[in-house]
Amino acid sequence: MRNSVKAAIGILAVLGAAAPVSVAAAATTSSTTTPSSGPIKVWVTPAGQNTTTKTPGKILITGAIADHGTVITTNAAKKPTTKGSYKLLRFKDGTILVDGAQLNKALTTGQPSTLNASNCSAIFGATAPVTLGSGTGAYAGISGTVTITATFAFIGPKTKSGTCTMKTSAQPVGTYTSITGSGTVNFS
Repeated sequence: MRNSVKAAIGILAVLGAAAPVSVAAAATTSSTTTPSSGPIKVWVTPAGQNTTTKTPGKILITGAIADHGTVITTNAAKKPTTKGSYKLLRFKDGTILVDGAQLNKALTTGQPSTLNASNCSAIFGATAPVTLGSGTGAYAGISGTVTITATFAFIGPKTKSGTCTMKTSAQPVGTYTSITGSGTVNFS
């Protein structure tokens, strides 16, 4: 069972489990109102494990901020990388840097909530805070914390003999991802 759990986590890495807050290229439109301090809700559609400028994820924020854009994985200096825990949210009128280290840790150290070795299905997820900062443009002076919940479900492939293939290189048969969050932002 322990090997199955490790294998399931490996397959999640292929699916994009580290992508929860991934970020990328500029959005085509944004909110016409100036953002203000207050509560926000966040919805993310990851593009894969290594969300890059070539394959950015998508983000939508409502509440005190009403905007949408893209997400890419970066380092703390906002330079694109495939191994960073930071995510750069890009909107038409500015950017926000997200530190996702706590969420990444929760995802890589957690256990599947459901793992069915007879049909190769699993559900995995985690909830953890991410911090917002280093805003530019309309988001200059932003700070805040958002609690993100990332849930991943997948069905892994079977071997010719009918057993589950839980190798990290195995391509899943089907996947589902849900990444949402809520928190509060402030502008100084």
